[in-house]
Formats: sequence, C-alpha cells, structure tokens
Amino acid sequence: MSDPSQGVLHVWVHGARPEVHDYHSGNEGDFERLAAQLGEARRSGIECIATTILTRSNLAVIGEVPAFLAARGIRAWRVAVPRTDDRASAEVFVRLALALPYALHALTRASRSGIETYVTGAPLCLLGPFAAHALATTVGAYGDACEACPAQSACPGVDASYLARFDGDELRPRNPPPPPSPPRTERWVSSFTDPTYEPPAAKNRAR
Repeated sequence: MSDPSQGVLHVWVHGARPEVHDYHSGNEGDFERLAAQLGEARRSGIECIATTILTRSNLAVIGEVPAFLAARGIRAWRVAVPRTDDRASAEVFVRLALALPYALHALTRASRSGIETYVTGAPLCLLGPFAAHALATTVGAYGDACEACPAQSACPGVDASYLARFDGDELRPRNPPPPPSPPRTERWVSSFTDPTYEPPAAKNRAR
C-alpha cells in the first residue's frame, strides 16, 4: 500500500468480507486490519483510494465491494484485470466476456455512491460505457479484430498470454470513447498508474 504520510492511502481490497479478502491476501485477519487502517486514515483526514484485482474467486462477489468502500469514505476505486507482467501466472486469467459484466455492474454501483471509478488491463471494446474510465498501465497485445479498430491507439489491449490462450475471439472494433465526465482527478490517476506500486503476491491472486 502507499505511504499515508503523502496524504493519500492506496490499499488493496480483495473483497467486502473477511473470508474473501483474507483468502486472496493469504493472511487471516488482514480484513480486520484493513478496516481498522481505513478507519484511522479517515479520522486523520487522509484520503483513501482502493484497487481490487478481478479474479475467478472474487468476480461473483465484487458487487459487494462498493458499499464497503462508500461506508469508509473511499474516494476512488480501480478494478484491475491481472496481467502476467504484474507477476501473475497464466492461471489467474478469467474469461473477460464473462467476468467483466460483474466488474462493470460493481463500478456502476460505486459511481452512484460518488466514488471515482477506473479500470486497468481490459480492452476498451469490452468496457461499454466504462471505456472512458480505462487507464493504460502497460501496453498489451491486440487480436486480428483490433487491426481496423478506430480505438486501438487509446486501448490497452489484452495480456499477450491471454490472447494466446483465447485467440482474441471476444474482441471487436469500436469507436474511441468520449472524454471521461466528470474529468479524472489526476492524483488518483497518478497513483493507479504508478509502476512502483506492486500488486500482492501472484499465488494469492491466481485462483
């Protein structure tokens, strides 16, 4: 997590319940420690933002996360689709056409709660209205359908291992997304795209 002495605390939230969060972190009691830390940060006037990595084992319950975040005053939330260059193994990949609807529904809930929302690691063609919320943290790979896509220059693509595994059959050309509205908060964007802010150990995410 980031240094709260800088005025922003960036945390990983794997789920809104202890059994979900602790399963992904690999450490019993992490959820309670996280909740306590967020409470202390809020009392101290430290702004908090959060990232949730989309995995096979949390996609069905990711819709619970926005209420947890809103209750703790989280200012911005990123859903991150894992990539192998994030130290993840190939087993971590979820079929995006199946997993992203869960994430987009959760992002809608978060937006309605006043939380700024972001997505990393997912191609624009699978994000619907949330394409304007996409951030490019790494340059991905592109399928055959992407060659004529008007949005390719702005699209982060998909992980090369994912493309090799699934052959890009989900990808479709789309128009470039409109500018985000309201405009992005640059300090959140900077934190969510910081290459030195490493994700948790891959073994806890590849499930």
